[in-house]
Amino acid sequence: MKKYLKLLDKVWIATLAISLLITGFAAAIYYFIGFEANVSGKNAVIFSYALMLLMVLCVFSAGKSTRRKIERLKTANLPQKAEKYRTAIMKRMMLYSSVSLIAVVGLVVCASAGYLLFCAISVLLIVLSKPTETKVKIELGLTENEIKEFDKLKFETKS
Repeated sequence: MKKYLKLLDKVWIATLAISLLITGFAAAIYYFIGFEANVSGKNAVIFSYALMLLMVLCVFSAGKSTRRKIERLKTANLPQKAEKYRTAIMKRMMLYSSVSLIAVVGLVVCASAGYLLFCAISVLLIVLSKPTETKVKIELGLTENEIKEFDKLKFETKS
């Protein structure tokens, strides 16, 4: 189980780092260099609503689709559970990270610091989604025998 958690932690750390770098870079440019809004007036409002809708869709689809996929895994065999769970977690993390990327687009186009709040929410969602041993056991519905078998499984690491 420890090897598997290390693999999941790598995904989590990479996603968190990407999101923090994107957010930090955009905030630094906004506050230290500054820039003018490319869109203003009615178009800015429409663009902002479209971006906010897209961000909300990313968050909801990350949660709902991941939960659905994990529910289907409870009847699968252990190697399939492990691989598909890792894939589902990666998709969830990327969707959460995409919220900060979309918010940065809004920050650059509309020059509104309010988009940094969405970046912070994205980072918070990623932090709260950190995979733990307890969370994996509960989400996958692992039995005691499966938990013991987890240590025998070999996981591929792609560098």
